[in-house]
Amino acid sequence: MAYKILVSQNAHLSHSIIWDYPHPIAIQGEFEAGREKLFAFLKQLAAENIFDSVELQRQIRATEAFLEKNRLRYAILECGEIYELEQTALEVQNQELFEQEILNIDDHLAACLAELGDMKREAEQLEAAAQQPPPLRRKAFSLACSVAKRKRKRSSQAEKPKQSGRPCGIC
Repeated sequence: MAYKILVSQNAHLSHSIIWDYPHPIAIQGEFEAGREKLFAFLKQLAAENIFDSVELQRQIRATEAFLEKNRLRYAILECGEIYELEQTALEVQNQELFEQEILNIDDHLAACLAELGDMKREAEQLEAAAQQPPPLRRKAFSLACSVAKRKRKRSSQAEKPKQSGRPCGIC
């Protein structure tokens, strides 16, 4: 997601700087504006308290340091290797990525935050459920199993001769 955010600002299709291909199969955007967009998203992500805040801040600082050392005028997204895995022409896949995701990055970021929030709530619900005692039906099943085990134990012990010192074959 980060690379899509980085190229999303003032983005346009461009020719690859790695591949010798006649059509534009790369996406280029303004680095500084993309960087600002990325950190605004990460700030929102931190405010949602979805991830461990200490680890998230550590990752954000590492990202800041990396991007600071690698400042450029433009960020370029090169997906040729990924596109080659499909049967569709590289330029068609690039156009689809550009139109569906890069140009609609705000919608994708909002959907991402919503999905992560949903996942966090579901995880919290599962955690809370795991802390609760088993449901009544599970207790009833467990009780039924215990009774059945005791009955089997009694019947197998009743068939054995009484051992000295024990008043009956049940104990």
